[in-house]
Amino acid sequence: MFSELPKDTKSSIVSVNLNYSFVNEEWKRVMIDKFSKHSSVQEMLLTDGSLCEGFSGNSRIFWEGDENDYEKWFDVLLLTVPDNFFSFMNIDIEQGDMFETSDQVIVDRRFQQNCGEEVVGKVFSMSNSPYTVKGLCETYTYSLYDSDGAGFVFVPRKEKDYIGHCYLKCTPGDAGKVRKYVDDILGKSLKLVDLRILCNLFYYYYVLLADIDNVVGVLARNECGYCLVGRKLGSALELEHENYSRLVIVEMKLV
Repeated sequence: MFSELPKDTKSSIVSVNLNYSFVNEEWKRVMIDKFSKHSSVQEMLLTDGSLCEGFSGNSRIFWEGDENDYEKWFDVLLLTVPDNFFSFMNIDIEQGDMFETSDQVIVDRRFQQNCGEEVVGKVFSMSNSPYTVKGLCETYTYSLYDSDGAGFVFVPRKEKDYIGHCYLKCTPGDAGKVRKYVDDILGKSLKLVDLRILCNLFYYYYVLLADIDNVVGVLARNECGYCLVGRKLGSALELEHENYSRLVIVEMKLV
Protein backbone atom coordinates (compact mmCIF):
# COMPACT_ATOMS: atom_id res chain seq x y z
CA MET A 1 0.00 0.00 0.00
CA PHE A 2 1.35 3.44 -1.01
CA SER A 3 4.50 1.83 -2.37
CA GLU A 4 5.72 5.24 -3.54
CA LEU A 5 6.50 6.18 0.08
CA PRO A 6 9.69 4.84 1.69
CA LYS A 7 9.10 2.81 4.85
CA ASP A 8 10.75 5.36 7.14
CA THR A 9 8.58 8.13 5.66
CA LYS A 10 5.40 6.11 6.27
CA SER A 11 6.33 5.71 9.92
CA SER A 12 6.77 9.49 10.21
CA ILE A 13 3.25 10.34 9.01
CA VAL A 14 0.47 10.90 11.54
CA SER A 15 -3.03 10.22 10.19
CA VAL A 16 -5.80 12.35 11.73
CA ASN A 17 -9.46 11.56 11.12
CA LEU A 18 -11.59 14.73 10.88
CA ASN A 19 -14.70 13.17 9.39
CA TYR A 20 -17.06 14.45 12.09
CA SER A 21 -20.45 15.59 10.85
CA PHE A 22 -21.04 17.69 13.98
CA VAL A 23 -17.85 19.75 13.52
CA ASN A 24 -18.00 22.60 10.99
CA GLU A 25 -15.17 23.33 8.56
CA GLU A 26 -14.14 26.53 10.32
CA TRP A 27 -13.61 24.68 13.59
CA LYS A 28 -11.61 21.98 11.77
CA ARG A 29 -9.31 24.64 10.34
CA VAL A 30 -8.73 26.03 13.82
CA MET A 31 -7.64 22.57 14.99
CA ILE A 32 -5.48 22.05 11.89
CA ASP A 33 -3.76 25.37 12.52
CA LYS A 34 -2.94 24.17 16.03
CA PHE A 35 -1.59 20.88 14.65
CA SER A 36 0.78 22.78 12.36
CA LYS A 37 2.31 24.68 15.26
CA HIS A 38 4.13 21.63 16.61
CA SER A 39 7.82 22.04 15.87
CA SER A 40 8.12 18.49 14.51
CA VAL A 41 5.39 18.88 11.86
CA GLN A 42 7.13 19.43 8.52
CA GLU A 43 4.21 19.28 6.09
CA MET A 44 0.44 18.76 6.08
CA LEU A 45 -1.89 17.13 3.58
CA LEU A 46 -5.65 17.78 3.65
CA THR A 47 -8.05 15.37 1.92
CA ASP A 48 -11.80 14.76 1.81
CA GLY A 49 -11.35 11.30 3.34
CA SER A 50 -8.85 8.65 4.34
CA LEU A 51 -6.47 7.71 1.54
CA CYS A 52 -6.72 4.12 2.79
CA GLU A 53 -10.30 4.11 1.53
CA GLY A 54 -8.87 4.40 -1.95
CA PHE A 55 -10.60 7.20 -3.81
CA SER A 56 -13.07 10.08 -3.60
CA GLY A 57 -15.44 8.61 -6.19
CA ASN A 58 -15.65 7.22 -9.68
CA SER A 59 -17.00 8.35 -13.02
CA ARG A 60 -17.54 7.31 -16.62
CA ILE A 61 -15.82 9.62 -19.05
CA PHE A 62 -15.24 10.01 -22.79
CA TRP A 63 -12.78 11.88 -24.98
CA GLU A 64 -13.82 14.99 -26.80
CA GLY A 65 -15.74 13.96 -29.90
CA ASP A 66 -16.74 10.52 -28.58
CA GLU A 67 -19.89 11.62 -26.76
CA ASN A 68 -22.16 9.65 -29.12
CA ASP A 69 -19.99 6.53 -29.24
CA TYR A 70 -20.88 4.85 -25.95
CA GLU A 71 -18.50 1.96 -26.55
CA LYS A 72 -15.61 4.40 -26.16
CA TRP A 73 -16.74 5.63 -22.76
CA PHE A 74 -14.64 4.24 -19.89
CA ASP A 75 -14.52 4.16 -16.08
CA VAL A 76 -12.03 6.04 -13.94
CA LEU A 77 -11.36 6.51 -10.24
CA LEU A 78 -11.35 10.06 -8.87
CA LEU A 79 -9.23 11.51 -6.12
CA THR A 80 -9.55 15.15 -5.07
CA VAL A 81 -6.10 16.36 -4.04
CA PRO A 82 -4.35 19.61 -3.02
CA ASP A 83 -1.30 20.97 -4.81
CA ASN A 84 1.18 19.30 -2.47
CA PHE A 85 -0.32 15.79 -2.77
CA PHE A 86 2.27 14.49 -5.22
CA SER A 87 5.31 15.76 -3.33
CA PHE A 88 3.85 14.63 0.00
CA MET A 89 3.17 11.12 -1.33
CA ASN A 90 6.46 11.00 -3.25
CA ILE A 91 4.67 10.51 -6.58
CA ASP A 92 6.59 11.58 -9.66
CA ILE A 93 5.00 13.63 -12.45
CA GLU A 94 6.49 11.74 -15.39
CA GLN A 95 5.11 13.84 -18.22
CA GLY A 96 3.52 17.26 -18.55
CA ASP A 97 3.00 19.64 -15.62
CA MET A 98 1.00 20.17 -12.45
CA PHE A 99 -2.58 21.36 -12.81
CA GLU A 100 -3.04 25.12 -12.44
CA THR A 101 -6.80 25.57 -12.85
CA SER A 102 -9.92 23.67 -11.76
CA ASP A 103 -10.51 22.28 -15.27
CA GLN A 104 -7.06 20.65 -15.48
CA VAL A 105 -6.23 17.21 -14.05
CA ILE A 106 -3.38 14.79 -13.54
CA VAL A 107 -3.88 11.15 -14.56
CA ASP A 108 -1.78 8.13 -13.62
CA ARG A 109 0.06 5.76 -15.94
CA ARG A 110 -2.59 3.05 -15.60
CA PHE A 111 -5.13 5.52 -17.00
CA GLN A 112 -2.92 5.98 -20.07
CA GLN A 113 -2.29 2.25 -20.40
CA ASN A 114 -6.03 1.58 -20.33
CA CYS A 115 -6.49 4.17 -23.08
CA GLY A 116 -3.69 2.72 -25.19
CA GLU A 117 -2.47 6.12 -26.34
CA GLU A 118 -0.72 9.31 -25.20
CA VAL A 119 -3.15 11.37 -23.15
CA VAL A 120 -1.35 14.52 -21.99
CA GLY A 121 -2.98 17.53 -23.62
CA LYS A 122 -6.17 15.71 -24.55
CA VAL A 123 -9.62 16.82 -23.38
CA PHE A 124 -12.26 14.53 -21.90
CA SER A 125 -15.78 15.15 -20.62
CA MET A 126 -16.89 14.25 -17.12
CA SER A 127 -20.24 15.19 -15.55
CA ASN A 128 -20.96 17.45 -18.55
CA SER A 129 -17.76 19.46 -18.03
CA PRO A 130 -14.52 19.41 -20.09
CA TYR A 131 -11.19 18.61 -18.43
CA THR A 132 -7.71 18.84 -19.90
CA VAL A 133 -5.09 16.25 -18.98
CA LYS A 134 -2.28 18.49 -17.79
CA GLY A 135 0.14 15.84 -16.57
CA LEU A 136 0.86 12.13 -16.20
CA CYS A 137 2.12 10.60 -12.96
CA GLU A 138 3.34 7.11 -12.10
CA THR A 139 0.69 4.48 -11.37
CA TYR A 140 -1.01 5.25 -8.07
CA THR A 141 -1.35 2.16 -5.88
CA TYR A 142 -3.68 2.41 -2.90
CA SER A 143 -4.30 -1.32 -2.29
CA LEU A 144 -2.36 -4.57 -2.44
CA TYR A 145 -5.21 -5.97 -4.55
CA ASP A 146 -5.44 -3.02 -6.94
CA SER A 147 -3.30 -4.23 -9.83
CA ASP A 148 -5.40 -4.10 -12.99
CA GLY A 149 -8.36 -1.81 -12.34
CA ALA A 150 -9.41 1.61 -13.57
CA GLY A 151 -6.90 4.42 -13.80
CA PHE A 152 -6.86 7.49 -11.55
CA VAL A 153 -7.87 11.05 -12.33
CA PHE A 154 -6.53 13.54 -9.78
CA VAL A 155 -8.85 16.54 -9.52
CA PRO A 156 -7.67 19.85 -7.95
CA ARG A 157 -8.97 20.39 -4.45
CA LYS A 158 -10.72 23.71 -3.76
CA GLU A 159 -10.09 25.73 -0.61
CA LYS A 160 -13.73 25.38 0.46
CA ASP A 161 -13.88 21.60 -0.08
CA TYR A 162 -14.85 19.30 2.77
CA ILE A 163 -12.02 18.28 5.12
CA GLY A 164 -12.31 14.66 6.19
CA HIS A 165 -8.70 13.81 6.95
CA CYS A 166 -5.39 15.43 7.74
CA TYR A 167 -1.95 13.88 7.33
CA LEU A 168 1.05 15.28 9.19
CA LYS A 169 4.57 14.50 7.97
CA CYS A 170 6.84 14.69 11.00
CA THR A 171 10.53 14.85 11.78
CA PRO A 172 11.80 11.23 11.81
CA GLY A 173 11.34 9.71 15.26
CA ASP A 174 8.88 12.35 16.46
CA ALA A 175 5.59 10.89 15.18
CA GLY A 176 4.70 9.61 18.66
CA LYS A 177 5.07 13.05 20.23
CA VAL A 178 3.01 14.65 17.48
CA ARG A 179 0.29 12.00 17.85
CA LYS A 180 -0.02 12.77 21.57
CA TYR A 181 -0.10 16.50 20.85
CA VAL A 182 -2.84 16.02 18.24
CA ASP A 183 -4.86 13.72 20.51
CA ASP A 184 -4.80 16.36 23.26
CA ILE A 185 -6.09 19.03 20.85
CA LEU A 186 -8.80 16.73 19.49
CA GLY A 187 -9.87 15.70 22.97
CA LYS A 188 -10.30 19.26 24.19
CA SER A 189 -11.87 20.55 20.97
CA LEU A 190 -14.37 17.72 20.53
CA LYS A 191 -15.44 17.90 24.18
CA LEU A 192 -16.09 21.59 23.66
CA VAL A 193 -18.20 20.81 20.60
CA ASP A 194 -20.16 18.21 22.59
CA LEU A 195 -20.81 20.75 25.35
CA ARG A 196 -21.98 23.37 22.86
CA ILE A 197 -24.37 20.87 21.28
CA LEU A 198 -25.68 19.86 24.72
CA CYS A 199 -26.26 23.47 25.74
CA ASN A 200 -28.04 24.23 22.47
CA LEU A 201 -30.27 21.22 22.99
CA PHE A 202 -31.14 22.41 26.51
CA TYR A 203 -31.88 25.88 25.20
CA TYR A 204 -34.15 24.75 22.36
CA TYR A 205 -35.85 22.20 24.62
CA TYR A 206 -36.91 24.83 27.14
CA VAL A 207 -37.84 27.33 24.44
CA LEU A 208 -40.04 24.67 22.87
CA LEU A 209 -41.71 23.92 26.21
CA ALA A 210 -42.23 27.62 26.78
CA ASP A 211 -43.91 27.99 23.38
CA ILE A 212 -46.17 25.02 24.07
CA ASP A 213 -47.20 26.40 27.47
CA ASN A 214 -47.93 29.80 26.02
CA VAL A 215 -50.11 28.25 23.31
CA VAL A 216 -52.19 26.02 25.58
CA GLY A 217 -52.29 28.55 28.39
CA VAL A 218 -51.03 26.20 31.06
CA LEU A 219 -48.95 28.84 32.74
CA ALA A 220 -50.86 32.06 33.31
CA ARG A 221 -47.83 34.10 34.35
CA ASN A 222 -46.18 37.22 33.05
CA GLU A 223 -43.02 35.22 32.51
CA CYS A 224 -43.08 31.58 31.50
CA GLY A 225 -41.82 29.27 34.23
CA TYR A 226 -39.66 27.29 31.88
CA CYS A 227 -37.86 30.43 30.83
CA LEU A 228 -36.76 30.84 34.44
CA VAL A 229 -34.53 27.80 34.00
CA GLY A 230 -30.99 28.96 34.23
CA ARG A 231 -31.93 32.06 36.27
CA LYS A 232 -30.18 30.46 39.19
CA LEU A 233 -26.87 29.30 37.90
CA GLY A 234 -24.38 26.92 39.36
CA SER A 235 -20.71 27.35 38.76
CA ALA A 236 -19.88 28.84 35.36
CA LEU A 237 -17.04 27.56 33.22
CA GLU A 238 -15.64 29.91 30.62
CA LEU A 239 -14.20 28.09 27.66
CA GLU A 240 -12.20 30.25 25.29
CA HIS A 241 -11.84 29.32 21.67
CA GLU A 242 -10.11 31.13 18.82
CA ASN A 243 -13.12 30.66 16.59
CA TYR A 244 -15.68 31.76 19.18
CA SER A 245 -15.27 34.84 21.33
CA ARG A 246 -16.48 33.21 24.55
CA LEU A 247 -18.68 30.25 25.44
CA VAL A 248 -20.26 29.91 28.85
CA ILE A 249 -21.34 26.46 29.95
CA VAL A 250 -23.60 26.49 33.01
CA GLU A 251 -24.88 23.92 35.37
CA MET A 252 -28.63 24.43 35.00
CA LYS A 253 -30.90 24.12 38.01
CA LEU A 254 -34.67 24.03 37.80
CA VAL A 255 -36.46 26.61 39.90
